[in-house]
Amino acid sequence: MKVMKKFLLLLTIACMAVTLLCPITSEAAVKPKAKVTLSTTTYTYNGKTKKPSVKVKDSKGKTIKKSYYKVSYSSGRKNVGTYKVKVTFKKKYKGSITKTFKIIPKKTSLSSVKGTKSSITVKWKKQSKQTSGYQIQYTTDKKFKKGVKTTTVSSYKTASKTIKKLSTNKKYYVRIRTYKKVGRTKYYSGWSSAKSVNVGKPHTHKYTSSVTKQPTCTKTGIRTYKCSCGAKYTKSIRATGKHTWDKGKVTTQPTCTNKGVKTYTCTVCKKTKTESIAALGHDLKEEVITEPTCGNTGVKKVTCSRCDYNATKDIPATGNHTWNDGEITKEPSCTETGSKLVTCTECGHQETVSVPMVEHSWTEHPEEGHEEMTLVWEDHVVCKGCKTDFGFGPEADDAAIEHVATSGCYGPYHVTSVQVEKKIWVVDTPTYNECSVCHTKQ
Repeated sequence: MKVMKKFLLLLTIACMAVTLLCPITSEAAVKPKAKVTLSTTTYTYNGKTKKPSVKVKDSKGKTIKKSYYKVSYSSGRKNVGTYKVKVTFKKKYKGSITKTFKIIPKKTSLSSVKGTKSSITVKWKKQSKQTSGYQIQYTTDKKFKKGVKTTTVSSYKTASKTIKKLSTNKKYYVRIRTYKKVGRTKYYSGWSSAKSVNVGKPHTHKYTSSVTKQPTCTKTGIRTYKCSCGAKYTKSIRATGKHTWDKGKVTTQPTCTNKGVKTYTCTVCKKTKTESIAALGHDLKEEVITEPTCGNTGVKKVTCSRCDYNATKDIPATGNHTWNDGEITKEPSCTETGSKLVTCTECGHQETVSVPMVEHSWTEHPEEGHEEMTLVWEDHVVCKGCKTDFGFGPEADDAAIEHVATSGCYGPYHVTSVQVEKKIWVVDTPTYNECSVCHTKQ
């Protein structure tokens, strides 16, 4: 034994020496302290193969690249049961980690729960695929925490169960789930929604309604009324009759002369309706073949750019003659218009046109009259003392002042109205103009 220990000690020292003298350049494989996580650990059966994705992280929480491990799955993975996912490490890592996930049976739901004096009759929707039987729970506690009792129905073909010997005048809550037995293991689905029922008390239905099938423009809908006991009935909802039309599609293109058709389709029932599209009318292009003149019509060709329509149309004569100076046929006077014959220099057409009247030849006659003597009243400056009349105006004022200053008459002067005789001009014939041609006066 001592010899063996010495041998092992010498062997260890030799290995250490070799390591120091000849260091290994490649990285040795190590068993990682890894954490493997599956994307899902519990699936519900739906007939499809399940394959959860895998995430692998090292002890520091960093993701390990997929190139350092290989993932393998158990076969099957479609029916209810437990399946393995194995992660096998490689390269600088070694070892493997195995995780499991399970597939549970599909849930069922309660159809009705009816109570009598001391029992409950439970009905549910039968679940035939990947189901062995059912488990029913009932209790007077709404939260299923106290006084919960369980009964098992071992055949998936059964769809009802009567639970007897219950307390009267109590309200019970019932729920159900499916199970599948694989080997010695039972796999349970999730619980259904609970229904309540009165035991020993007459039940009065209290219905709540919901639209279980929406009505469309042509088809009736369905409104379902349900009671907590499971009783239910339905009523039809009348079709709306209101189509939901799309934006429409041109099914017949309009032409220059014919209307088009636009078709609309109901997005719900696919019924169609149509409406007309107005004809486009011709897109006319004109080409002058013969230019019109003042007296002659022209010719133009009219064609449509969209169809084969074409026509030849007249272009009205312009009517814009180029007249010469014309020949006087009647001289105008100051009382009558004249006339002249004009000729178009382009087409030779002749017309008689009027010549405006000429202006009067006026002669001015001066005013005629005579002089007459007449008495008029004037405001004169008169001396009160000597009755001297100095006349009127500024000169009269100055003469009166000088008279008072130089004469021995001291009487004041004043302005008074005096009647005097004066010549006036009487107009016999006022000034006037007379035309020397027609003798019109103005």
